[in-house]
Amino acid sequence: MNNKDFRNKLNEYFNTDIRDTIKKFQDISEKDIVKQSEDNIINNFKIYAPKVKAYVKFLQKHNINIDNINTIEDFKKLPLTSKDNYITKYPLEELVTDMSEVSSITSSSGSSGVPIYLARAAIKDIDMAETLELSLEYNFHIQGKRTLFMVTVGLGIWSASSQITALALLISYKNTGFSVVTPGLNIEECVKILNNFINSEYDQMVIIGYPSFIKDILDEAVLSHIEIDKKDIYIYAGGEGFTLGWRQYILNLLGKVGNNRFICNLAASSESGVLATDTNITKDIVYKIKQSRDRSLVEKIFKTKLYPTLAQYNPLSKYMEAIDGTIVLTLFDVMPFLRYDTKDKGGIYLLSDIAKKININIKTNDLKLPCLYLSGRSDVIITIYSVNIYIDNIKDITNSFELLSYITGKFQARVDIDKNQNPKFLLNLEIKKGYTINTIDTNYIKKYIISNLKNINSEYSKLHNTFGKKVEPIISYEEFSKDNSFATDNKVKFKKIKV
Repeated sequence: MNNKDFRNKLNEYFNTDIRDTIKKFQDISEKDIVKQSEDNIINNFKIYAPKVKAYVKFLQKHNINIDNINTIEDFKKLPLTSKDNYITKYPLEELVTDMSEVSSITSSSGSSGVPIYLARAAIKDIDMAETLELSLEYNFHIQGKRTLFMVTVGLGIWSASSQITALALLISYKNTGFSVVTPGLNIEECVKILNNFINSEYDQMVIIGYPSFIKDILDEAVLSHIEIDKKDIYIYAGGEGFTLGWRQYILNLLGKVGNNRFICNLAASSESGVLATDTNITKDIVYKIKQSRDRSLVEKIFKTKLYPTLAQYNPLSKYMEAIDGTIVLTLFDVMPFLRYDTKDKGGIYLLSDIAKKININIKTNDLKLPCLYLSGRSDVIITIYSVNIYIDNIKDITNSFELLSYITGKFQARVDIDKNQNPKFLLNLEIKKGYTINTIDTNYIKKYIISNLKNINSEYSKLHNTFGKKVEPIISYEEFSKDNSFATDNKVKFKKIKV
């Protein structure tokens, strides 16, 4: 992609009214968008795959000739790539089409192991900016409103901060009245900005960040007597799932009880950038399933007892498959990801299919885009007595409405072995600012966690019925860390307040 192509693409973006794009996705038929997506895959595969030395070598190891991939059926037979069998096996120079087209290099967070370096081309930022702008306009109506967009993800080399800031700035160059501010993981600066926003001429604010940190910001703002319910504050929460209880808690703080449009879940990854966002229809679907109180319905639709992230995505910018309950991504950029195993558990539905399953009507203004659901990562678990306890099981509980008044929702979990070689289930929680170990009911918290863990995880329930206290979590607590130093990588030593 040369400079002329980039300028043309940029010019096209600046001259496209995002409302026209929204209208296109409201009117398009699901059959047409699937066909266009599949055609894009084959055309782009022919262009990109031969240019990537690593991928050519990878296919040669599997005795596959790139020239023989001519249909979507051929493509779906290609072996999966992954971080372990592909990304970490080759130098960055061999993973890209052309190093001269690399505009930025970032790093993954390393949440599932060793961080990896990722290359990005400037022209791809334009595609991702359009995706984010579409979501901002469709969900928060930024056209004609002065909007302050606050980036609260960790700044530096990490992909999330680099990408989100780049995309937001592109949107600001295009849209008058859209301003970007980047305090990152600085809670005091975030609160100062919130305070200034409340007394400013901006009509609305959008905060993008990790759910637990967004909660810290808003809790601190309330403690600082900032009237955050005076103006419209919208939330983009991504990087990790959040519960309906968390959503309810945040809406209470914002003075928007029952108005789900003020919070959107942003499904994203280091490799793909923005994957998908929830919309009015996906929120309605999850809410209706929740209201049914039918756990078997959740398991039937989502293959899990947890309420997953449900969001819509544009299959013309990225291609996704669900294989054995795991999401596989194909994305064409200077560093292409070709049938890449994301390790995210989940699945894909056409909007009409999932709407039919729960008998919900699709409206004319709903986007006719496919739905992606995510229910955690398949490679992040702890094991006790051969029973797997998923980190997302614990997250679902610690971020429940009943506990968020006392704790931040952040946790560390691991299994250790005592001097008698018996496993111990260790759980460390961060206390909410304004509380101490003496002002929270630790017995209630423990009973609540055990009860709900048994409800979510039938294997753990059976285990607990057999072993009782031996498999109950040993809970310790840490006081609130204003510098966001409470780690959640499940590798640090538990410290400070013990119970």
